[in-house]
Parts: sequence; C-alpha cells; structure tokens
Amino acid sequence: MLHRAILRAAMLSLPAACCIPAIHADQPTTLGEIRVSASRSDSRLQDLPVSATVLDRQDIERTPAQSLDQLLLAVPGINLPEPPSFAQHPTADSVSMRGLGGIRTLVLLDGVPLNDAFFGYVQWNQVPLDAIERIEVMRGGASSLWGTYAMGGVINIVTRPPQGNAASLSAGYGSYGTSQLDASGSVAAAPWLRLGLRGDRFDTDGYNTTPEAQRGPIDVATSFRQNNLQASALFDFGAALTGYLRGNYHENRQVLVSAGDRNTQHDADLAAGLTRKFADHSRLEAGLWYQDSHFQTANTATPQGAQPGQAEFLQNLHETPVRDFGSSLLWSKALSEGVPQLQVGADFRQIAGADTARIYDESGAQVRTDLGQGRQQFVGVFGQLGLAPLPAPLRVDLSLRYDHFRNYDGFDGNPGGQGVTPDRAKDSFDPRLALRYALSPALALRGAVYRAFRAPTLDNLYRGFSTTAGTFLPNSQLDPETLFGAEIGADWSRGPLAAQLTLFRNDIDNLIGSRNLAASELPPGFFFGSVNINVGKVRSQGIESSGQWTIAPRLRAEASYTYTRSEVLENAQDPGSVGKQTAGIPRNSASAGLDWQPLPPWDVSVHARWADHSYGDADNTLDQEAHFLADLYSSYALSRAVQLFGSLSNAFDRRYIAGNSGFEPAKLGPPLQLFGGIKVHFQ
Repeated sequence: MLHRAILRAAMLSLPAACCIPAIHADQPTTLGEIRVSASRSDSRLQDLPVSATVLDRQDIERTPAQSLDQLLLAVPGINLPEPPSFAQHPTADSVSMRGLGGIRTLVLLDGVPLNDAFFGYVQWNQVPLDAIERIEVMRGGASSLWGTYAMGGVINIVTRPPQGNAASLSAGYGSYGTSQLDASGSVAAAPWLRLGLRGDRFDTDGYNTTPEAQRGPIDVATSFRQNNLQASALFDFGAALTGYLRGNYHENRQVLVSAGDRNTQHDADLAAGLTRKFADHSRLEAGLWYQDSHFQTANTATPQGAQPGQAEFLQNLHETPVRDFGSSLLWSKALSEGVPQLQVGADFRQIAGADTARIYDESGAQVRTDLGQGRQQFVGVFGQLGLAPLPAPLRVDLSLRYDHFRNYDGFDGNPGGQGVTPDRAKDSFDPRLALRYALSPALALRGAVYRAFRAPTLDNLYRGFSTTAGTFLPNSQLDPETLFGAEIGADWSRGPLAAQLTLFRNDIDNLIGSRNLAASELPPGFFFGSVNINVGKVRSQGIESSGQWTIAPRLRAEASYTYTRSEVLENAQDPGSVGKQTAGIPRNSASAGLDWQPLPPWDVSVHARWADHSYGDADNTLDQEAHFLADLYSSYALSRAVQLFGSLSNAFDRRYIAGNSGFEPAKLGPPLQLFGGIKVHFQ
C-alpha cells in the first residue's frame, strides 16, 4: 500500500464520483496533467492545499488484507480499531483521524455517506476490495463542505465503474476456513449506456479472539458470513449531460466470542446523479440517495454464581431498523485565471430510526421491552472560492458552510428514561481557509485553519442499553461537538523521490461522554448506570510524514511515520482521564513497504507496520499491546486474462492484545494467515 499524498490526491464531488476516471501508477503523468475533484471541486492537484493520500487499484490488489479497514490501518493519520471489523461487534467499528478517537470521520462510498445513519460506525464489509477502483483520504476538518462527521477528515471510496463488454472472476481460500468469491460483468448496452453487475461473498470460520488464559468452554471462534450485490448504470448523453444510477444490497451474519452472541445486518441503498455542463463552462450536479437498513444484535450475560466463559444466557435482543434519505445540488464555475473556482451548493438529509430491545432473565422469560426512537434532519448550504492572486505560486481556498439540524419525534423508553423527549434544533457555521505556496517546482508549503462539528447520533440521543444490574441512558439534549484546528505542511517531489510532512493541532469542545447516575436516579432493580452528557475537551497534536522512492522502474519503496499526542484537557466527570492519552490512539506508528516486479509475470510486495501500545479506556488502565506485523503478497500472470495470487499476513505470527474495552474479554489481533487464489478477466 503506497501513500501517494503528493502524486495523487483528492475528494470526489457528490454525486459524480463514480464517473471520474482513475489514475493508475503505470500511466505516465505529471502534476500539471492530473485533474482531481478535491473538496468537491475539479482542480489540478498541484493547486490543492490539502494533506491527502490516494490508494490506487494496484495498492488494493497488492494487499493481503481481507477487509477494507485492515487495508486502511497503515495510512498515516487514520485511527481504526486493531481487531478486524469482521471479528468485533459492528458498533465498535469506529473511525477517526489525527487522534480524535471515536467516530469522527466521514466515510463516503461513491460520494454517498457510508457511516451508519443511526450509530455512526462503518460496516467496512459492505465494500469488497475487488469492487474498489481507488480510495481517497483527505485529512483535516472538512465540515465546511461536508457537514457532520467530517471533523477529522473524509475517506471517499470510489468503486470500479462499468467499462463496456467485460467480465471478471476472483476466487480464493485460506486459513481458518476463509473463502472469497467475487464476480462482475459489464456491457455497453448502447452508445450512451453502460451497465454493470457485481456480486461477492466472504466467509470465515474465524479465529478465537479471546486470549487462551481467559477462555472458557463457551468461548468460540468469531465467524463471519457476508454477501454483496451491486448493479449500476452510467449514462452519457454527450459532453453536456451525464448521469448514473446505482443500487447495493448487503447482508452479513456474525458469531462473536460465544455461540449466543450473534449479529445480523441487512442494508439496501439506491443512489442516482446527473451532471449538466453549460456553454459558459459552468456545471450543475444533482444527486440523491435512499438507504434502508436493519440491524439485529443478540447479547449474552453470565448467570449469577457462574464464572465468565463458563456459562451464559441471552440477556437482550436489539432490533434497529433505520431509513436514511439525502440529496444534494452543486453549481460550479471557473471565473478567470485569478478566480479558478467558484462553487455554491446545498445538502439535505433525513434519518428515522428506532431501537427495540427485548430483555430476558436467566430462565429465558422476557421481563420487559425497552424502546428508543427518533428522527434527525440536516439542511446545509455551502460555498467555496478558489483564488490564484499571483501568476502561479499561490493558491487560496476559502470554504464556508451553514448547517441547521434538528432532533424530533424522540422517545426514550429505557429504564429510568424520560419517555417523550423535547424536540431540539441547533445550528453550526464552519469556515475553512487553506493556502498553498509553491516555492519551486519541487517544493510547496501549505497551511489551513478550520472549524468543524459532529452532531450527536440517534444512538447518542435516544438508544439506551442495559445489563442485569445496570442501565445506560441516552440524552436527547446533547449539544454537538465542535473542533478548531490548524495544520502546516510541505510537499516535496524531485525525480524518483517524493515526501510529505504535516504538523497539526485540533481542539474538541463539548466532547460527548457520560456521567454516573446517582443512587436517587437509578430505577428499581438497578444498582449502577450512566447517562450521556457533554463532558469536556480533548486536544490532539502531532506529526504525519510519508515518503516514496522509485529505486528502479520495477522497484519502489515507501515509508511513513505518525506521532499523535491526544489527551483529555477537561472532564469533570472523570478527573482521572485528564492528561491521559485518548483511548484507542497509539502515540507512535510507522509503516514501510517494498513493491517489486522482478520479471513481467511476477509481482511481489513486502509490507510491515508497527504500532505503539495504546489503551482501551479513558483512564489508561486497559493496555493494548504494541506490535510489529509483516505481510507478503505475490502474484503471477499466467496470461493476460489469468492471474494466480497468494498472501501471507502476520508472517511472524505475533500474538498481541488488540482490543481491551473492559466490557468483554480482551481481543487478540489476527494470527498468521495464508490465503491464495485465482483471478480471471475477460474483455
């Protein structure tokens, strides 16, 4: 996986993301030739004052990763849980950048939000690796254009568009009963129409995530089964009008830790967009999407008098159906050489969700039903102005966004909950100023200051949960989190060498956390509990660096290092957390890789990653161990149409504590795994 932060970077605009051609590593390009759509705009890469990384199709093909989150772990600035997404509870699939922790990064699939509309987590397995054309990572607060979640930055996943009459098949099998099957086909149905169909299946019997010393007779391997189906259509009615239509269906089934801990998900979505170009070189883009999801989680508890891992009973069964609708409109035009970019746009989003929990006792009898439900509505208007006040060296980007959002029709029917909740509306104004100055053709300096926000989710506002003795309550009156940030950096490229360095600092106010309930606040039968509140402040600061060296035409090396100091500044509810490193954030991390094509049929990649120890809790008492992992990937082309591949991940079979939340047994990271298969492409 290569960090091409200087050679290629950008965010694709919504909704035309799936229609923009990819840039491949084997295509001769220069900075001036590459046009990208960073920050929802079409600009030359050398003009963009952004800190970004782009993973192209070759990077994706050369990884032994079996899920998208594993691939992203080595990208500088991205913070993800170490256990693979398919080996942990979906609500633990958080994503952030630059040490912010939690769910504070917007993830897009072809320009459409991929973050779960109710919880905010990302179900990474909705996007099979074989379906991805490239992944674009833009670091730094981006609420000035994208609104909520984009506090830390944006990850845009661009899927492979239909290319005409073609078909492909990929099949593989490996350790722990892991198998993958991907099939796709496309056809040029008419001069103005291309159709595509893609399906994939991923199965793994999984490994036992519970450390051996903590295992009991009921602990089992974490298994995962998924299916994805995508259909798409690209319309081209000439240079003036293009459009797309895309539909996805995803389902998965998972067994966690013990046979009674089970999760099931079903997600369906539909997205469409049109782009109209006018004679005055302006452009109007319109898009909409609809998503319908259903999540079921069954969670067990230990019977009274038994030891953890020895026995269990079903304690709760949660059902969470969610509907999500959104639309956008974006107008853009280059006015002159001095004003190369002017944009105005608007976004609308409406979310409705409910969580129903059936609660059981040790005998299996249902004792009550808990209910949390509500709606959210977001309306945002934004503008962006690009200025080039000097002939070439200076580029200035100013973006502004105003968001109005409201939470309404809420109900908190959890033990100790408030029942019908008051409606509430909030506003957020988020500017960003970014500059880039080219000191020479090889060296450019850049900097940015920004404000960003994250609205509380329906989960934060309305969904509670409980254990046999505890109740954990939502809060419909939560304020949004706000962030003030700044960064400075440099991009350098000369001949076969390229490098990027960025220094950053972010401060979050109104951090969403919880406080313990007093004895007088606890409902009968409960002995402890908490309620969500805005608890305090967090500061993250650090350094991101990456470099690449093309040693020879068929030999390339890359490396990166990230230092992140992220700590709580204020938390009256938990003074012990003040000054401690944010949970889940290693202070130091690094990666390195070598890609080699010794002969045209062969392709070999060796990559290594090291992460410092981190903690699973805010008070830094639950250690998550430092670890060094090495991976190997190789492929051999039997012909232009047929390729064999194989991979070895965690080659030294390092065993380490990867997750340690305190709510369940600590989780081990993935052990050594072998995987291999065949890819066939017809065109």
